[in-house]
Amino acid sequence: MKKKLGLSLVLLLGCCPWSVANAGEISKEKLGELVSVEAVRLGYNLEEMEIDLDGGERRWNEYQLFLAGHEMKEDSERYLDSIRSRLAGKKYRAAYFHPKDPLTLGGDLFIFIDAFTGDVLANFRGK
Repeated sequence: MKKKLGLSLVLLLGCCPWSVANAGEISKEKLGELVSVEAVRLGYNLEEMEIDLDGGERRWNEYQLFLAGHEMKEDSERYLDSIRSRLAGKKYRAAYFHPKDPLTLGGDLFIFIDAFTGDVLANFRGK
């Protein structure tokens, strides 16, 4: 029984993005602090925003797929390419902010943090 419980915990923790397997990476709490400071620095009011620390990378990938299906202005494409190049080859965490009010259009924010150093790598603002 003990072996089954231990194995179950190992499997469960191994599937979590904040598991012990990510030794050396910043904690979820530290990520929350870093992205909150950056969002305020960028002029966002945190009281009006929801934040997703667990699914930021997934949401970023979904957003890129959405953008790929739409025509973009040349400067928007260059901006997106610059973010991709800053993230290329790096282990990062993405936090996703969006307005609490579901009727608010735009105002989304992605902040990308180096998973080991905590440095801000890039941000992407929705309009």
